[in-house]
Amino acid sequence: MASFAGIGGILASDDTSSESLRRMAVFAKARAYVKYERDQYSTAAQDAYLELFHDLCNHGDYWFGDGDGIFTHSFNREHVDATCCALNYLASHQRKGGNLPEALETVRMFDRVLDAYRTIAQSSESLTRRVNYIQHKYDIVAMNTHQQLGDRHNFVPLFRRAVEYEIRTDMSLDEQEKATVVYCLGKEKYFPLTLEKFRGVTDDMCWKAMQHVMAFERGEVASLFIDGTDDETAEES
Repeated sequence: MASFAGIGGILASDDTSSESLRRMAVFAKARAYVKYERDQYSTAAQDAYLELFHDLCNHGDYWFGDGDGIFTHSFNREHVDATCCALNYLASHQRKGGNLPEALETVRMFDRVLDAYRTIAQSSESLTRRVNYIQHKYDIVAMNTHQQLGDRHNFVPLFRRAVEYEIRTDMSLDEQEKATVVYCLGKEKYFPLTLEKFRGVTDDMCWKAMQHVMAFERGEVASLFIDGTDDETAEES
């Protein structure tokens, strides 16, 4: 089986069998929405991502084949990256639509593609940084799915890794997606959040904080802060 690389948005391959061309066509359609930001969240885009997901499931040897799959070649790294992005968009859409079993299956495939990405990135520092960023996106969509499923066991490690990534990379408050959740436990105590402070937060506290933030977003509690003593309330936000 041959690998392929993208040239100007057109996929070129030395494997020109009809089967290979079909695989490339499925990928290219999803990649167009990801790479060129053409209505990434549209119905057409979601259909393209879902078609790619099914292709990955049904033709695993083509994509993941040991030593010969598309995702095993470092020169196809952009294609691995685009596939991760497509699966992230798809899982997020499924989760927000309440299709949690489907979202969980997409998250599992996302993890599999990410593992392949991590393997081909081992020799490149810059590519490893990119993989760590994609890992963060995976952690967020995976933890949100497990949180909605009430799965504390799988949620907590993902939450911890995501928060620690945001701390280590010095994300600004506006950029943070999960570190800010910790502040509901007590703004004065945890802001600004450091690794040392976060390591003092127990798993139970992580789960409690996330549950509280979600309840606040649903309008079920008045204060963003669990103790209710801080000055940011639902009416003021």
